[in-house]
This record gives sequence, C-alpha cells and structure tokens, in this order.
Amino acid sequence: MVLIGRLNDISELFSASCKLQSTAGGLQKIVDKQQIEENETRNLEWAGNLIGQLDFNSKHYSKEHPELCVIATKLRPLFYRTLLKLKIPFEAKFSEGIYKTLKSYGKKVNLSKRELGQTCQIFESMAKDSLIELQCLYGLMGNI
Repeated sequence: MVLIGRLNDISELFSASCKLQSTAGGLQKIVDKQQIEENETRNLEWAGNLIGQLDFNSKHYSKEHPELCVIATKLRPLFYRTLLKLKIPFEAKFSEGIYKTLKSYGKKVNLSKRELGQTCQIFESMAKDSLIELQCLYGLMGNI
C-alpha cells in the first residue's frame, strides 16, 4: 500500500508540473500575442482553478474541484515559497487578475504587462521546483 501511495503522489506532482509548465508556455504566448494551442487552453483553465484553490483569500476558493483541493494542498507551500523567492507581492487584485486572465484563456488579460511576466515566472518556477522536489523527496525512480 505504501508503494501505491508513493506512486500516486509522484504521478500527481509530475502531472501538475507538466500542467504548470504548459501554463507558463501559454502565458508566454499571451505576452508575445501568439496563438494558444488547445492543450495550453485546457491547462490555462486548470491553472485558473488551481489559483482559486491555492489562495485561501480568493473568492474563487471552492470545493467544486476536489481533485484540485488535493494538489493545491501539496503545491501551496511551493507556491508561497515561489512568491518569496521571486519577491512578488501577492495581493487580492493580483490574484484576481491572474484568475480572470487564466480562466479567459488570455482573451481578457486583467494584468499589466509586468504582472503577466511575473505570473509566467511563478508558473515556470513552480514547474521546475516541483520536479526538483519530486527528486529530493523520492530520489531517482529506482528508489521508489
């Protein structure tokens, strides 16, 4: 049972890391005013819902997405560490702008160009750091 639990944790974090990286790529395309691909659109929406779950102060925090509640619980410490590392203040207006931008697939950008760049940095950093965390927590795959 322990092995199955560890494999489940690994797969959830790895999947989240891939979605976070795709979100960062989609955000970069929004910055560059390029066409967003279908998988990026799905991941932008996923990330919007995730932001609603990560930020307890968000009016978008809900229990509608139980699968996101679990991953948000695992990613929340990484999210706040990322904000501290990048020295990005996370205020309600910024959180709401990220949520609305992601949920509209970038069609209604509710962030300044600087904030959009910071959002991209947040998701890129979280994608990379979640993989590093996987490696630190679980070592190489042979050590599961």
